[in-house]
Amino acid sequence: MIPADPEVIRPADVAPTPWANGLGVTRVLLDCDELRISVAEIEGEQPFSTLPGWDRVLIPIQGAGLALTIDGIRRAAPIGEPVVFRGDDIVRAETAGERIRVVNAMARRDAARMTVRVGMPVPDAVAVVVLTGAVVLDGEDLAPGTVVLPAAVGRIRMPGAGLVASILLTLVTQEPSGPSQALAAVECADSGSDGWNMPASTSR
Repeated sequence: MIPADPEVIRPADVAPTPWANGLGVTRVLLDCDELRISVAEIEGEQPFSTLPGWDRVLIPIQGAGLALTIDGIRRAAPIGEPVVFRGDDIVRAETAGERIRVVNAMARRDAARMTVRVGMPVPDAVAVVVLTGAVVLDGEDLAPGTVVLPAAVGRIRMPGAGLVASILLTLVTQEPSGPSQALAAVECADSGSDGWNMPASTSR
């Protein structure tokens, strides 16, 4: 039996709760004043709950990916590829009938600016979320959706083609000037360098 580690939050250890609109379920892994991280299950065509004042990053982690329609604009969301949108947006998900699991990271817009770096773990992250592939901590293979908190991030090992999302927060001192301004950013590791690139398709 794997001993409990307060710095590791596994989806299997968290009971599912219904969405605010009652049309899906989610497991809330981390919930604090300015940040919330959860793993949701989506099947078929589902509207998302609106969450005004929050900025969101969604990343499919299991299944064949899905399509999102965000304020009338449709785009694909393959496994491991993040999508940025505002909680104020009107969003619908389509999975072609298959059940898909996704990571949701949400930051409260008037409290913090969220950056999500997809690739290797980042030491100064407030949380690291396992996405796909082999990700190991103290000999345990971590399941997709597992959240690792700062004290344990340095113990993460990625022996294969693993992928994690590192969540970074910058606290803000005043509310954004316009209600339509989204503050979340996504950076993906460039496999050919040590730098980070922001995919144009994720900025809105």
